[in-house]
Amino acid sequence: MRGFLESLQYEVSGFGVRVHLIEPGFIRTDLATSTARDITAIADYDHLRARLESQWRESIAREIKREAAEEKGPCAEAILRRTRGSAQGVSRKRSE
Repeated sequence: MRGFLESLQYEVSGFGVRVHLIEPGFIRTDLATSTARDITAIADYDHLRARLESQWRESIAREIKREAAEEKGPCAEAILRRTRGSAQGVSRKRSE
């Protein structure tokens, strides 16, 4: 996505259009607890699967903890300022 938007930026900049990529952070879902188990799993890989699942759950728990500690307001405000500034910049170019 980033590469596409970077190339799009060059394509449309001559028209006064600015391109921004907003990448959301971790999104809290029940993915870690609601995954289906494959009933055809090969028992020889159980120990690896258990390790991977444990690391996955720990990673999700870390992200949830980090997200809870972050303040959301400044991020949303920065996005709003940036997009409003872009829209104002475009309208100024059109009126010139």
